[in-house]
Formats: sequence, structure tokens, C-alpha cells
Amino acid sequence: MSKQISLTLAEVNELLNNLVGLVINRTWRGYGSAIFFEIGELNEENIGQFTFTADKDWILCLDDHDCISCDNLELDEMDQLLDKFISSKIIDIKIDENSLVIALDNNKNIKVGDYQKDNWSLQIGDETSVFYKDGFLKEKGA
Repeated sequence: MSKQISLTLAEVNELLNNLVGLVINRTWRGYGSAIFFEIGELNEENIGQFTFTADKDWILCLDDHDCISCDNLELDEMDQLLDKFISSKIIDIKIDENSLVIALDNNKNIKVGDYQKDNWSLQIGDETSVFYKDGFLKEKGA
């Protein structure tokens, strides 16, 4: 049985900072507009040390002027766009106002438009996941 505990914004930022310096080694698309980023070393099942997921309201930026919303893409276009983020190194990650922004070394960004809509999660190995649902929650044994 998993155990949920509430987290403060500072605690969430501390957990997110564990991703800084790691590389996105695999990307993939789930159902609908759900996207997945496998971060850090991949295991034999092709799962990263961290798995970042955004379900909706996400924007991927290839540079400062070329940002693409999930609302504007066909599925094959989404797959091609995700491939462009492979091998990107995370240089900063933060929650700014109500957006979650991941800055990458090649001038690319991942932005989740409203983190308070329960539309993103971070899986840390097999042990823990962090998500938003009426406040930040950390679930152990997820």
C-alpha cells in the first residue's frame, strides 16, 4: 500500500533539483497528449532514473521563438518533436508562478502550463512519485 504525504513548494523544488545535470535519454508518447521523458541512466527495461510525465497543457520550445503547444500537433508530429529532446541536458528546473519549467542546455525548454491541474508527475525509480492534487503530494511505494 502506498503512503501519501503533503509537500511544500520548497520540498518539491528540492526534489526537482535532483534532475539538474542529468540527460534526457528517451522520450515517448502515451495516450492522447501525454508525453514521457526518461531522465538519467536507462535500466534494462529502458526506464530512466527519473521519469517525467506531462499529460496536458504542455509546451515544448526548440528555442526562444519556436514553442509548440500540445494542442497544435498531430500524433506523428508529436513523436518527431519529442525525438528532438533526446540527449538534452537539464540545466534548470523550477516552478514559476503556476508553471513548471525545465530548461535544457541546447536552448530548449519543457513547460507545463498549469501545474495545479494535476497534469504532471515525476517518478523517481520504483520507489516514489511526486504529483499535484490539491497541493503537492509525494507517494512512497508507487
